Amino acid sequence: MQHFDPVNKFTYTLDTNNRYHSFDDKPAIEYINSNEKIWMMDGVLDRDYKKGPAMINTNSFSFYKNGLLHNPTGHAYKKDN
Repeated sequence: MQHFDPVNKFTYTLDTNNRYHSFDDKPAIEYINSNEKIWMMDGVLDRDYKKGPAMINTNSFSFYKNGLLHNPTGHAYKKDN
């Protein structure tokens, strides 16, 4: 079930232990007024690198596995100029 934080203006989903969690490869956190999206598993940054970065915002992206920067095929973090 998707929730909304009106103060910080983002939607989010939680696991059964009330931790941020992505379901069906949709972001666990998605900010309304920007393109920032965050994928998490059990409250920790995590996404299969084959599906894309775990954190995306306006000018950068990061790949994470179990909360650590990780991409076995290239850059784990990239920032556009």
